[in-house]
Amino acid sequence: MRTADLVIAIEPLPSNFKVLRKNVELNSHMQRGDVILVNKAIAEKKKDTQIFVPIESNYIETTTARLGTIPRKNI
Repeated sequence: MRTADLVIAIEPLPSNFKVLRKNVELNSHMQRGDVILVNKAIAEKKKDTQIFVPIESNYIETTTARLGTIPRKNI
């Protein structure tokens, strides 16, 4: 089994971050290193944007999100 001295987990979505934090707490007995949780997104430039997440169910699951600019409405 591979281990790390430090893990930095970055999760921008508040609902997912809450679950991530709880998961780290519940599994703290198995941790061999430090875990830093960051509730932010990472991008090339600092700017306001939206994160688009396909919603297919009412619970958190593995999914794909993309970081993009706010879409323009077709006129």
